This record gives sequence, C-alpha cells and structure tokens, in this order.
Amino acid sequence: MRLDVCLPLILASISGLSLILHIRYGGRVRALLGGGELRARDAVILVSAMGGVVTLFAYIHKSLIAPLLLAVCSAVLYTLTYLIVPRWYVAVITPSAFILLYHLWWNEGLLNLFSILFALFVSVYLGSLFTWRTAMIFAGLLTLMDAVQVFWTGYMVTSSQRLIELGLPLFLIAPMFPTHGRVILGLGDVFLSSLLTIQTATRYGRGAGFTSIIAITLTFMILENLLLNSPWRFFPATVMVSLGWLVAVGLIHLKNLLRR
Repeated sequence: MRLDVCLPLILASISGLSLILHIRYGGRVRALLGGGELRARDAVILVSAMGGVVTLFAYIHKSLIAPLLLAVCSAVLYTLTYLIVPRWYVAVITPSAFILLYHLWWNEGLLNLFSILFALFVSVYLGSLFTWRTAMIFAGLLTLMDAVQVFWTGYMVTSSQRLIELGLPLFLIAPMFPTHGRVILGLGDVFLSSLLTIQTATRYGRGAGFTSIIAITLTFMILENLLLNSPWRFFPATVMVSLGWLVAVGLIHLKNLLRR
C-alpha cells in the first residue's frame, strides 16, 4: 500500500505563504497595476489561452518549448524581484542567476525552489486582480479544461511529460512519506489552491482563508492516497483542489448559519 502526506503539506504551506504575502504585498501589486480587476471575459480568455498552450506544447518540438518558457520564467522573476526591491539593476540578478543555474548546475532542489517562487508570484499577482465572481468562473473553467485535457485529449499528459523531461520549473517533485517514491504536481494546481484561498480570505476573513487551506489539504490528501493505490496514473489535481475548496465554503456557510 502506498501512502503520502508530504505533497499535501507542501501544497498547504505554499497556499498559506501565498495568503500571507498577499496580505503584505497585495496593496502594492494593485497600486502597480492601477487598481484594475479581471472581468468574467478575461477569466474565459485566460483559461482558453492556458488550454491552447497545453495543446501547442503537445505538438511542437521540445527544442522550441525550452527557450520560450525560460524567457517567460525570467520575466516573472524580474517582476517578482522588482516588486520587492524596485531597482532594475537588482531585479536583473534573479533571472540572470536562474538562466545560469538552469544551463550549468540544474538539479531537482533548484527546480522545486524556482517552482515555488513562480507559484508564489503568480498567486499574489493574479490574486490581486481577481474578484470573487471571476475567481469562481476561472476555477470552474480551469477544472473543466484540465479534466478534458487529461481524460479526453490527453494533451495535458503529453505536455507535462515534455516539461518534466526538460526540467523546467513548472511543477513540484516531492518525496512520498511514509512510503517511498515520488509524486509530481503541476504549478497550475498549486496556483488554483492559493487563488481560492486568497479569495476566500478576502471575502470571509483571514480565518476563512486558513479554513480553506485545511479543507483543501485534507481533501487532497484523501484523494491522492486513494489514487496512489488505484490504476490511475494521471488525474486532474484541479478537481481535488476545487472539491476541497467547496468543502471549505460549505463549512464557512454552515458556521455563519449556526451563529445566527
């Protein structure tokens, strides 16, 4: 029997840190972006673009994927550093170090480190742009797209395998515990957990945000361990995250009803 508690705890830690960073830097991000917000149409376009990229990566040669994503990752690192230290000559250090490390001294530890940095940045950055309504639309469409691309087209599986082979920091590789082995989780799933946590905290308060983290973590842990002992090799983790979040919202509403 295969068991794992490590990956769910990593997911919870990143979601919690994303919430803390959003509380601290969310106002600065909103100011930098001029206070803009994503609309429902923007959420649809964003999910459609993500689905298109997944399909594209399933077809184009791996030699074309790496330069494109390295450029995107470098831009993200520059922006992340600039948000913290608004000096361009400081901000260029992190993307430069990333490119050098990727080509000269890349390993699983560095992959996980940069993957976590990207997950935190995207969560804090986009978490400041979403509203409750657009987050719900985005979560629903992303979960649907993920399920279709895994179970029907298979493009998510093909694209993920290519990214793993290239060692690009767009997923997490975690050791299983208490049994042996490794499990892999895409950053889209990590981002969804963080986004829903941030939006829950924004709407219902910080305590509700941590309730969301606990519910997502426990639901994810239960379903992950069931899947580890099933014939399924690939499963859309967004379904697990969304289900856990729905449990959290249900508990929050139940708690509010009992207080009346």
